[in-house]
Parts: sequence; C-alpha cells; structure tokens
Amino acid sequence: IGYFTLPYLVHAKASHVHSCEWNPDAIAALQKNLEVNGVSDHCTIHQGDNRQVQLCNIADRVNLGLIPSSEDGWPVACRLLKRTTGGVLHIHQNITSSIQNGAPQNVSAKNADREVWKAWADDTANRIASLLRDLTGAPWVVNIQHIEHVKSYAPHVHHVVLDLDCRPF
Repeated sequence: IGYFTLPYLVHAKASHVHSCEWNPDAIAALQKNLEVNGVSDHCTIHQGDNRQVQLCNIADRVNLGLIPSSEDGWPVACRLLKRTTGGVLHIHQNITSSIQNGAPQNVSAKNADREVWKAWADDTANRIASLLRDLTGAPWVVNIQHIEHVKSYAPHVHHVVLDLDCRPF
C-alpha cells in the first residue's frame, strides 16, 4: 500500500525506492498509490520475500519494518547498503521488558523500559557490525543515531525503531 514507500518518495523526496512486498493485493494498491501521487517512475517493486531479493550495494537507507521482529531481514539489509558510503538502517522491533520486584524504587517503569531498549540497541549495533564485517571482509563503524518509541501493545511490550548509522571504516 506504500506505508513506508510513499512518505519516502513524496515527503522526503527520495530519488528512488526499492519496495519489497509479498501480498499481491498490497502490490496492486501500492502501484495505484504510486501513480496517484505521481511517483511511479521512482519506485521499483520487488514481489516476494525480501530475503529472496538478489540486490546488493544500492541503498543509502533500509527500512526493516516487519514486527514483531525484522531480524531475519538483517543480512539482506546489510547486503543492500552501499559498500563505499554505507547508510542508515531503520530497524523495527517489539521489545518486552519487565520490572523486577527488587528494582530500586527510584527507577521508574518508563526508565526501566528505556534501559531495556538501550541494551537491545547496543546488542543490535554489535550484531549488525559483525554482519557487515562478515559480508564485506572489512570493519564498519555502526553508531546508534536514535531509538524511537512507536507505540505500546501491552504493559512493557513496545514497538520501537532503532536508527543505526553504518559506515565502512
């Protein structure tokens, strides 16, 4: 339908977007919405599972929007980043945290959740750096740019987006 694709093209003025979609009805809706918004020449739609896409070395940004986890797409995302300049990965994830009964009273539930998000982000950055190193044979610098809370599904179950800046060393 273009949930991510259209904002990149229409509002962020991306020069080109590669969009992966496995649902034929969503592809038809995306094609129609691209035409209505006058940006169909700036999008290539790849039908099927993004793990099967044979593209590499083409992206400045990769949006991994599948939840509860996009982890299966991380190797594909790393392969898509441009080898000479790198880019940004936007990694969506549902993160569950719980407050331990013995937690200090001065730590709020909100801060406890954020600490879990930060620990997940640190681990993810390390894993992405390892994937990029294994893929390219060279070290990469991977920095956390931002962690955004999208919404809560239940107490201590949160949809977050991690923006990772990934650059060849």
